[in-house]
Amino acid sequence: MNFDAQTMLATQIGKKRIIELNTYEQNSITVLNYKKTLALRIIELQRSIHKDFGNSDQKF
Repeated sequence: MNFDAQTMLATQIGKKRIIELNTYEQNSITVLNYKKTLALRIIELQRSIHKDFGNSDQKF
């Protein structure tokens, strides 16, 4: 997958905020939930980008 710089910057800022706001015990669960949510958003974004191509053989 290709990630643009803005997505990566937002990811790093969001991760830093989550880690700073929670106690040590909550960090691992919160970060896992964050990663799951981020992965779902990325998948949805990729689907929306490629949905216009349909089943054609040409994908750019």
